[in-house]
Amino acid sequence: MKPQRKLSAADITPAIKSAVNAVLMARVLATCEREKMDKLDREILAPCPSYTSDEKWNTGPHAIPVHHITDPKELHLLKESDWEDYYAERQKRIDAMGYKLPRGHCPACVAETIQREAEHLLIECAEELCPGVTLDKILCAPHGLERLKEYLDIWIKLVVNLPDYKNPLTGELLRKAA
Repeated sequence: MKPQRKLSAADITPAIKSAVNAVLMARVLATCEREKMDKLDREILAPCPSYTSDEKWNTGPHAIPVHHITDPKELHLLKESDWEDYYAERQKRIDAMGYKLPRGHCPACVAETIQREAEHLLIECAEELCPGVTLDKILCAPHGLERLKEYLDIWIKLVVNLPDYKNPLTGELLRKAA
């Protein structure tokens, strides 16, 4: 087996640096959009008498007690009769916020898709330095999602800790040369 050499700052290509910047900016966008949409969802749900459906969720070994739905993470528990009103109100508010998305598209979901695409790009760019390490292989490994997060974090930390790394939003160096 051929010994592997350590990576140096000179090995990090401009493509990898750009991909890291794309991931960082996409993460910020996804986080901000998710916070906005969760807040919007809570505002819509709070005054509405939306309760879990008796027949669908409140029977069996994993029954969920009937309760008022106020958490966006519980939207899947809405009664079918409440879905149409909820989504109509949500779309109206998204349109009022000025988003130019196709009807039914969630700004947070679009931003999270952009984030995933940026992460996939980083993995593709890094494959030049780590041949054979692909998204599929990472995800198919035991604990694939955790491995994916770790792999992305390694590349991000490697790039942002370079002496010449510049903040992608301001263009300023993060640390002064010693």
